[in-house]
Amino acid sequence: MANAQKLHNEGRKKLQLDPVAVEELAALGLTQKEMAGVLRCSVDTLDRNYREPMEAGWGRMKHSLKRAQFELGVNEKNSTMLIWLGKQHLGQRDKTETELSGEVAVKRVVADL
Repeated sequence: MANAQKLHNEGRKKLQLDPVAVEELAALGLTQKEMAGVLRCSVDTLDRNYREPMEAGWGRMKHSLKRAQFELGVNEKNSTMLIWLGKQHLGQRDKTETELSGEVAVKRVVADL
């Protein structure tokens, strides 16, 4: 009985992943599911034990994307990117004007009481 109890308590060995590898995969823009496939682990394992390196990697990816967009807009003078950046960061928007013309028909409904 003591031997059976010992086997029951040991359980499966905890999977150790390299947090640097997790961060690098996240920095490439991989989702948790994609990282789990590459690292041969479950999404739950990543979420439970490697949240910090994933967040750091995703943060690096977003930073480099924003930097590339900014450089494209400013350095390459890409007007489309400048307009998009203005809308995202400066609250700019397209102005739409609507003009009504013509007659308006009003339908009168009378209820029988």
